[in-house]
Amino acid sequence: MPSFLRDHTFLLPITVAGFAVALFVALVPVSTSSIGLKEGEIAIRTIRAPHDISFTSPTLTQRRQDEAAEAVPDSLQFDASVAGTKQTQLNEQLGRIRTIINDASSTPASRGASLERVEKLQLSPGSATLLRNLTPVDFEAVATEARRALATTYDQTLPPDLVAQTREKAVNYVDKDLPRETAMLVADLFRPFIDTNQAVDKGRTDALRAAARAGVAPVQVAFAKNQEIVARDEPVTPEAHEALVEAGLVGKTWKPDRLGASALLAIVAAFAARAGLGAFRPTVSPRELLVVGLALAIPVFIMKVYLPQVLPDDQRHFLAYLIPVAAASMVLAGFVGAAVALLVAALIALCVCFGALLLLDVTVIGIVGTLDVARLALVCGLPAASGVFAVRNAERLSQFLVGGLLVGVSIFAVLIATWLIDPDRTMNDVPWILLVASINGALSGFLAAGVFVTLGSLFGVTTRLQLLEMSQLSNPLLLRLQDEAPSTFQHSVIVASLAEKGAHVIGADALLARVGCYYHDIGKLARPGFFIENQLGGANPHDALAPTDSARIIADHTTDGLALARQYKLPEKVAAFIPEHHGTRLVSYFYRRAMEEDPDLDATPFRYKGPKPQSRETAIAMLADSCEATVRAEPDHSPERIGELVEEVFAERLAEGQLDESDLTLRDIRALAESFKATLSAVYHPRVEYPAPTDAEMLLRRLPVRKVSNQ
Repeated sequence: MPSFLRDHTFLLPITVAGFAVALFVALVPVSTSSIGLKEGEIAIRTIRAPHDISFTSPTLTQRRQDEAAEAVPDSLQFDASVAGTKQTQLNEQLGRIRTIINDASSTPASRGASLERVEKLQLSPGSATLLRNLTPVDFEAVATEARRALATTYDQTLPPDLVAQTREKAVNYVDKDLPRETAMLVADLFRPFIDTNQAVDKGRTDALRAAARAGVAPVQVAFAKNQEIVARDEPVTPEAHEALVEAGLVGKTWKPDRLGASALLAIVAAFAARAGLGAFRPTVSPRELLVVGLALAIPVFIMKVYLPQVLPDDQRHFLAYLIPVAAASMVLAGFVGAAVALLVAALIALCVCFGALLLLDVTVIGIVGTLDVARLALVCGLPAASGVFAVRNAERLSQFLVGGLLVGVSIFAVLIATWLIDPDRTMNDVPWILLVASINGALSGFLAAGVFVTLGSLFGVTTRLQLLEMSQLSNPLLLRLQDEAPSTFQHSVIVASLAEKGAHVIGADALLARVGCYYHDIGKLARPGFFIENQLGGANPHDALAPTDSARIIADHTTDGLALARQYKLPEKVAAFIPEHHGTRLVSYFYRRAMEEDPDLDATPFRYKGPKPQSRETAIAMLADSCEATVRAEPDHSPERIGELVEEVFAERLAEGQLDESDLTLRDIRALAESFKATLSAVYHPRVEYPAPTDAEMLLRRLPVRKVSNQ
């Protein structure tokens, strides 16, 4: 890992910024509209005013203005041209009739058929019979009277509202000396040409109507808090839509106040998460930080999108509590431990409540009561804690299923507890609560198990399941170590035992310490014969090499080990044991040999490349490796001597500054020293020297009895 990524002062601003950005994205509205209702659509729920609102309604004002304008009648003026136009039209019709009447070859029957085809000729049955039997001379008299009567009609002003009445009384304008049948025929002939002789004065009419509109005062509309704006299953009227917009329930929700609230909460939550990481897991890696950020932001985002789809819960199906939010904390417990997972679970619960309240759509439909907020926070928080405790040291996937069961039980208990104080509760709620809790628990368990395995590979985060798999001595790399460097393997097993017990004593990751020590010396597989434990009393190849070359070969076992780690795809945390268990120490044996020849020798070529231990676990491995090698090389294995050697090794590493970057405290170092003393004393305990077998024992073994000389 690059050195700058190990610098916590560099990671702090990056971590806080990453958390803040992720949470901000999760909290701000995902669409530009709180409620997607448009005018004319049917509301699927009752929507009430979130606060007192008062505004001028353009819709209602426009409606009142339209009504006032429509009440203004048209402004009319006399049109003298109407009489002439209508006389011309009457003459045209009389000419067509004259042609039919003057046809000498036609019969009354054929005249009647022809007359029926004359446009605008509307005759009563009596008038039609009379007309088709008229002689040309009689028709001219009728035509003349029709023209005179129409002219008389237009001698007066005919407003539009008197036209119908005038047409009905058309016979009154006919010469009273004519026979009734002839008078009715004349009236039928000119009646269609009676029309108003007044025209609309558009300019004056528009001016009067504009004045009427201007005289209407703007309409003020007010809604009190919680007053109904739109009823469920009712269409959204234009004025109701205006109220929704005015209340902030429709339209742009990316408003400065909401963006500011989201940003502030995101920053506070990011600092809280970073502070928790610093307190509970100071050596957290960048990849683990990324997992923590995703575990916090994704559930908040999903719940923010999901809640408006299922609330208000008018049918009381409790679907708002169906999303397996606890899965995020359960996954996190397997990655970075229970303490951080519990912190994130609490932050998720708080952020979900804030995100829900931030959406006014959700606020209006019911998450405004104390009980609703408490229920949402409890369901997102407490069941997650149950799941975290179930999987905090997960060594089998089945533990995630147990965690899912506990989550389901916890959700059921929380919902029942809040149901008991719910004034609207009914017994029909209980089956739905049981169903939702069961589904949530099952989803949490299965989802957490699947995501845990997937993210472990995707982000390269070492999981306990991986460590357990690698701890099997049948692992291909450990089998190679057993076959090709058996003494190195035995040394690694003893060091692993020392490190595991020591890590357990100081509260470090004992499993990681054990597994890391199994693999810390795999680089010796490249040249096993160059290491004293594998020479088994044979020739030492270093005798033919210069001390500088020997030191390089010995130090290169860390580089060779990292190459094998990449080849066998060892997790980063395990591979870290390979270079860090020697840190930047000297290959002291060959350095001292070289110093005998050149006292002014530069020590740099004789040092391991490092880095120094970056975690408590790799520091424990360094101490365990040195103590085991030192004690094994010492012929005196008395508890007193072992204790002295352990103290010397610890003092030497402290003096060299090899533990400065590992976060080990002096209390940890003291506890480790006592643990190593006890373990090494047990490993190298003295044994009883057995006497030679007796003759009777030899006979029991069916072996020949030894002859003892009397001389």
